Amino acid sequence: MLSKPRLSNSTLANTTEAITSFTPLTFGTYTASVSVTDYAGNTVVKQILIAVSMHDVSWLGTVSGRLVDSLRRGLANVALFSSEAITDSLYFSTDDNGYYQTVIGVGAEKKFSIMGFSSPFMSANVVTDQQVTANHFIIDLGTKTAFIKQNVRIGITACGGYSGPTELELRFNALDFTLEGGELDQRVYSSQTITIGKTSEFSLFAPFLYRVDTDDYPVTWIKNTEKGDYDSKEQWQLDLRANSNDVVEHTFEVCDQLTP
Repeated sequence: MLSKPRLSNSTLANTTEAITSFTPLTFGTYTASVSVTDYAGNTVVKQILIAVSMHDVSWLGTVSGRLVDSLRRGLANVALFSSEAITDSLYFSTDDNGYYQTVIGVGAEKKFSIMGFSSPFMSANVVTDQQVTANHFIIDLGTKTAFIKQNVRIGITACGGYSGPTELELRFNALDFTLEGGELDQRVYSSQTITIGKTSEFSLFAPFLYRVDTDDYPVTWIKNTEKGDYDSKEQWQLDLRANSNDVVEHTFEVCDQLTP
C-alpha cells in the first residue's frame, strides 16, 4: 500500500500472493502498487487508485485552485468542504500560499460543489454545480478573490438618562449591494455584542458601507453626535470602503429617549 487516508489503519491481507484484499476503514483514496516479474526477470509495476466515498462514484478526478484576498495575498489554512471530496472527512484546506487540491468523485449527475466555512469566510461558495465531462478529469478552478477582513475597534457610549441594557448586540449589514457576494458569493453580515462604555475589537469584510442596528433593544439611534443630531430611529453607519488595512476605530452613542 503506497498511500492511504490520514486516519486509516487499513493494510493489505498479504503482499506476496497473486490475490490479496483489504478493508477500507475511512473515506478517501488508497493507492496500491502491483509488481509482476516473469521467469526472464522482466518486471512490470502498476499503480491502482481506489476511491472510497459516501456515495456512488461514476467518475474520478482532481480539482485545484487558489484563494486570495483583495490584495492578492494567498489565504492560508482555509477549510473547504465538498460532499464529493474523496477525503476522510469531506474537508480539505488551502496551503500556506492559498493553493488547494483534492480528489473529487462525481455521481450520476456528473457535477460537484465546493464551499468554504472557516476564517476569513462567514460562508463562501468556491464553485457551485461544476459540470464534469469525462472520467479522470483534471479541473483548475483558477484564482478566486475573497473580500479582505478589516480590523475594527467599536465603542458605545450612552447619553444622559439612558436606562437600557448595559450590553447591545449590533448587526452589521452591507449597503453596497453591487459588491455583495463577490466571486465567492460571501455572506456579508456580522453581529457583535458590545458593552456600553467599552470597546470591542473584531473584523468585518471590506470594502463596504455598513448599516448598524441593534438586534435586541428598541434604542433611539444617534447618527452624528458631532453635530448633535438626535433624530429618532436614525441608522448608524460604518464606512469601510476606504480600507487602509489598519484598525478602523469608531464610537457610537445610544439613547432610549427622543430628547437626551
